[in-house]
Amino acid sequence: MPLLLALFAVELPMSALAYTHVRLPWELALAANLSPATYAWARTFSAPLADELAKAWPLALLALACPGDKRPSPVAAGLAVGLGYGLGALGSHAWSPLVEGIVVCLLQGAFAAAFAAGAWNRRPALGLAAAMLAHWLAALPGAFVPRYLPPLAHRAWLAALLVAMVALRARMIRSAGPQSC
Repeated sequence: MPLLLALFAVELPMSALAYTHVRLPWELALAANLSPATYAWARTFSAPLADELAKAWPLALLALACPGDKRPSPVAAGLAVGLGYGLGALGSHAWSPLVEGIVVCLLQGAFAAAFAAGAWNRRPALGLAAAMLAHWLAALPGAFVPRYLPPLAHRAWLAALLVAMVALRARMIRSAGPQSC
């Protein structure tokens, strides 16, 4: 349990750091060099790249430093990292901080668990690719839906995403085994 709390705590500032030092410079460079339509498309990759790298490093260190039978499950480690990262990001979501924050925490935990599962099985590149792809696919509708559908449709999409992620998270938590490093 102390290890999971450490993973949670180390991720609290990571959202702000990833945004200011990776994502914002990337997006400013894209905006300065691309047409508005191309920028909108290219920008969809910035959150998966910045967020997943910011969440991967403590899990990668854990995979290297902790023997396999002593590690927490990928789900537990992913949940700890995702909650820390998501709570750190909570202030940056505009339309409904509580609902958006819950969605962010659940999604970030699921993506981090995908990386942890790969890292625990000595396939960190595959885990990172899976986490980035899942993040990109989950965020893609949100990047374009608000422009083409009324606000209620966007909120309905977020609510459906929340329900799906709560169900997935509940299933993942039930399958996690108790272990500690």
